[in-house]
Amino acid sequence: MSKPSSRRQFLGAVTMVGAGVGINALAIRGFRMPFMAEPRHVKHSARHPDEHFTVSADGAFYTGMEGSLLSWRAFVPEPTLTMQGVFRVTVDNIHPQAILRREGGGQIREESIDGLQRTLLGDTEPGKELRLHWQVPFANSYRFAAIGDTGGGRELEWALRQAHHLGAQFLLLLGDLYYQPGDDLNVLQNLSRSPLPVYAAYGNHDIVRSFDQHLLHWFEHG
Repeated sequence: MSKPSSRRQFLGAVTMVGAGVGINALAIRGFRMPFMAEPRHVKHSARHPDEHFTVSADGAFYTGMEGSLLSWRAFVPEPTLTMQGVFRVTVDNIHPQAILRREGGGQIREESIDGLQRTLLGDTEPGKELRLHWQVPFANSYRFAAIGDTGGGRELEWALRQAHHLGAQFLLLLGDLYYQPGDDLNVLQNLSRSPLPVYAAYGNHDIVRSFDQHLLHWFEHG
């Protein structure tokens, strides 16, 4: 009579151990669950509600509005923006050596460069569009660094500094920047001070921790 009871106890213990291992793996390794939300889609076009100009992008995504400016972030070395109207835009993550080319009906009245950020003021001819395209001199031969699983703190700061020191023209971040509370703010601080363009992908840890709610504008996932 004791065997069935012992068997049930054994199976129950195995089940508890298996559940514990599974939960621990989900917490530590960030395995995805069916109910987990996908990263939000990012916008590749925008219209200023007051200034009434429009911008569409290829290789960059919209990050927000700052007064009369529409802000964008490039996720490739040679992005293209198509404008219509009297426009004011900022484009972040542009290599300092990138040269701006334009075609279509319109003109650039002012372009300023601040590190990796470009600010552009201009206008288009009535009913026409102006296409702005940045070109880098190393398009056919380039040097880059790639790293993942840095977290958001000292390792990421070291990777940015080391990539620049080694002469990389850009850095690929392969995901898993979020491992502990505060990493989202650390990533913002480190990437905003980056000496070279950074192109980043989501890792499983980043999605599990709803990282995209804080750092949407650093990633392309649309």
